[in-house]
Amino acid sequence: MPSTLETQVPLTITFRNISRVLALEALIEQRFARLQRFCPVVLGGRVVIERSDRRQRTGSDFHIHIVVKLPGEDIQVDHHAVTRSFRSAARGPLSFDPPSGGFTDLTAAVRRTFDAARRRLQEHERVLRGDIKSHAADGRRRRAS
Repeated sequence: MPSTLETQVPLTITFRNISRVLALEALIEQRFARLQRFCPVVLGGRVVIERSDRRQRTGSDFHIHIVVKLPGEDIQVDHHAVTRSFRSAARGPLSFDPPSGGFTDLTAAVRRTFDAARRRLQEHERVLRGDIKSHAADGRRRRAS
């Protein structure tokens, strides 16, 4: 019989095909802490940042996957991002930032992914509270007169 009380699971951050970036890791921890403040029932989570093996001239293709563990279910958010390389940064106005390791495009993608996770948590909270309006069961539409 499963327990009604689930235990807290620590946040796990995984980098695949990319070296660990401390600044990005700190951003992920900060944004996940915000999610936990926003929704106190968050039990834990997992973030995976994966660089594809495909070689591109203009940058790298990244996949960001976030799983937020809640009692009874998980919320999952995926995002694909292409970061610009240093070589292409010399050709035009791109968001390359050498002091941070050139990952400003990737940090923006992480922020967007966490924003999407927050929106999903908001939707989940609305459903739990019953704030979502239900439509008529017969499926007929009303016409404005």
